[in-house]
Order: sequence, then structure tokens, then C-alpha cells
Amino acid sequence: MAITVAPLKLLQKDHVNEFLQFGIPSIVINHDIPHDKTLWNARYFLRLFPR
Repeated sequence: MAITVAPLKLLQKDHVNEFLQFGIPSIVINHDIPHDKTLWNARYFLRLFPR
């Protein structure tokens, strides 16, 4: 897992796409993401990226 901080949404998307190309699970979290506590649940996050 990687955590990056980027001020621009386009840059955030680029980071996620690049990490995914290397097999690193990544999602964007910003004010456009619905306020949903399941996003912060590690088990939910890991289901998004099965190995």
C-alpha cells in the first residue's frame, strides 16, 4: 500500500494508475468520494484488490 498527497485530481488519478500498473493497491480519497466508513475498513479495501 502507498499513500501519496497530491493537490490536483488529475495528478491523483495518474498516481493511482501508475501504482496499479506495478501491482500496488491504490485508491483516490478526496472530497469527491462519498463519506462512507467502509472505505476505511482494511478488509473492504483488500477485497477491491484480490491477489
